[in-house]
Amino acid sequence: MYMEPRVIDELLPLIRHFGMNVFFITNTPGALPDSVFRLMDNLVMTRILNKRDIDQVKNCGLTDSDTIEGFASNLREH
Repeated sequence: MYMEPRVIDELLPLIRHFGMNVFFITNTPGALPDSVFRLMDNLVMTRILNKRDIDQVKNCGLTDSDTIEGFASNLREH
């Protein structure tokens, strides 16, 4: 990671307070701190097959966990 989870936890609320948008792009959602998913406004997701990564994304609260789990594994490869 380019930033430690502690730094993300400290900066993310401050940055959002000033009205700026923050984008996290990763192929390993489990590497992001939980605070990123709690403060998320939008989620762009590609097919995820790893159960642990699906479980991490389900915690975002944007929709119910069954919907995210269904989308994550059933999206097309490309």
